[in-house]
Amino acid sequence: MLLSVDVGTSFCKACLVNEKGEIYAQEKHPYRINLEGRKAEIHPDTVWQVVANTIQALLTAHPVGRILGVGISTLLGYVFLDSEGKPVRPAILYLDTRAEEECLKAIQREELSSRFLRTGRRLTPELLAAQLRWIQIHEGEYMARIHRVLGLKDYLVLQLTGELGTDFAHVNYSGLYDVEDNQFDPVLLSWIDLKEEVFPPCVYPYEVAGSVQKSASDVTGIPTGTPVIRGSTDGTTAMYGGGIAELGTAVWVSGTTDVCMCLHSHPIPDPSRILSQNTGMIPGTFALGGATGLSGGTLQRLVDLFALKLEDLIPSVPSIPPGSEGLFFFPGLAGERSPYWNSSARGAILGWRMEHTAPHFLRAWIEGSTYRVFRILQALKSNGVKVQTLRIAGGGAAWDAVNQVRTDILGIPLKRVSQREGTIVGVALFIAVGIGLFPSLSAGSKEWIRIEREYSPDLEKTSVYKVLFHQYEKLFFRLYERSIS
Repeated sequence: MLLSVDVGTSFCKACLVNEKGEIYAQEKHPYRINLEGRKAEIHPDTVWQVVANTIQALLTAHPVGRILGVGISTLLGYVFLDSEGKPVRPAILYLDTRAEEECLKAIQREELSSRFLRTGRRLTPELLAAQLRWIQIHEGEYMARIHRVLGLKDYLVLQLTGELGTDFAHVNYSGLYDVEDNQFDPVLLSWIDLKEEVFPPCVYPYEVAGSVQKSASDVTGIPTGTPVIRGSTDGTTAMYGGGIAELGTAVWVSGTTDVCMCLHSHPIPDPSRILSQNTGMIPGTFALGGATGLSGGTLQRLVDLFALKLEDLIPSVPSIPPGSEGLFFFPGLAGERSPYWNSSARGAILGWRMEHTAPHFLRAWIEGSTYRVFRILQALKSNGVKVQTLRIAGGGAAWDAVNQVRTDILGIPLKRVSQREGTIVGVALFIAVGIGLFPSLSAGSKEWIRIEREYSPDLEKTSVYKVLFHQYEKLFFRLYERSIS
């Protein structure tokens, strides 16, 4: 068995996955992020305790003869350690937007703005560079004590193995890393007054980071000496769990946030800077696309606030016409990431009339969330990246009626993978490659990732949605006084 752990926005999930890529057993424990205003933090040791308890509960309920390897994925977040390896302050998560002013000031400096272009993404508050600048200005006493910076996932691997390290996704999302030249940018490091040595060695997520040490074995139940792979962020991991391992194949992971990316042989200019461009986990490739603002997270908030029963509402979605009879839903409750990159944008509903019902709101949510992915795919196409196949995975991929609306908007077939736990399967795939079950991610993907259902667009509705999409963007830019240049 392979032990896959996924630490998401609200839950930690630990799963046993067999050598066919099938989930054998799972355990799920909740935890709470400190969300207050623009702040999003959690103490790393709190996360470690939740992870250890979840793993222990899983292995107690489902004892297995042998665990071949362990892997962990987490939401994007960073941990700051002192010279003794202890956290200096709570970890800062991607939902944190306190560094918006630091971003605005930095991009106005010519000597910095040209450097940010080479990082493969816009400078936004979610990135480590902006967060470190914020700490430097507002928490100077903490900044002086920072000896090491690593991902939240890497802190958990440190607790398991005692080994420091990180992966390419975490350095890509630092906003300090030159993606094309594969190195930290010295000018950007100087801006935050840190040396490259602050960051641990960087490897691919399927490489073995070390083995489970006794202290970790005592609290998790994982046998001492079990191999632990380096792992990656949840969005990156889910891409490979959805089958992105071939050029021209895009994967849309529908979850708390949506992520849509495609492998390509080289970076692209992207003059509008809509896309993120990451080091591909298959050597010689780049992953192009983006992570959006909240999507499923916004829907879940509606469900919680108004006690909605989605299982009763979903069958009514096809009865609502395209455009939801004038209702527009902007789902970015915590700010917009790709493709609109506006951390100040917040959720909004426009056009609400007396005749609108709950299914109208649900369909408008589907449409608003899908328009972002449509814009990402358009940006890929306009930059010469040909998407030959689009797969969908994640918890939000479960509903046929929802997926049909999505494919009608996009105007291309949508293929749902059979195993929708994209992050868990992605972690297991990294483990399988790391311990030698597969020679490569491509080989493992071909073996494990299977298509469950394909949705074909109604092209008449697609033509209607082209008009509605432009109306949606016009309203968005009017609301937030920002346009894509």
